[in-house]
Amino acid sequence: MTTEQLTLDDIENAIMMRVHDTFQELRIGKVTTERQPRAPDLAPDLASVIWNQTIGRKGPFDLATPTKNQGNVNFDRLTSYLKGRSGTVTIQNCFVWLFSDGSGFIGKKPR
Repeated sequence: MTTEQLTLDDIENAIMMRVHDTFQELRIGKVTTERQPRAPDLAPDLASVIWNQTIGRKGPFDLATPTKNQGNVNFDRLTSYLKGRSGTVTIQNCFVWLFSDGSGFIGKKPR
């Protein structure tokens, strides 16, 4: 039988047979999931970033700048971590945010 000769009934039967077979395999535990376990979401270490105390509109906070942390792998990890989470996150009971002005500055204050 060629592809042109297949009818809708033939296609429906083939699909139903595959669904039935898959259901049977699932029922007896023959099919295993192909999803890989997700790696734990490890937050960067805040202690290894160089912070300077400053005062903003809403009070004191710690500020980390790219120039003070040049070559600091943990600063780079923290920047990437924040970018992947819309720029804000709570780490080690601190509110941490990435400045939205494109400066690369990171702010931190206790929760």
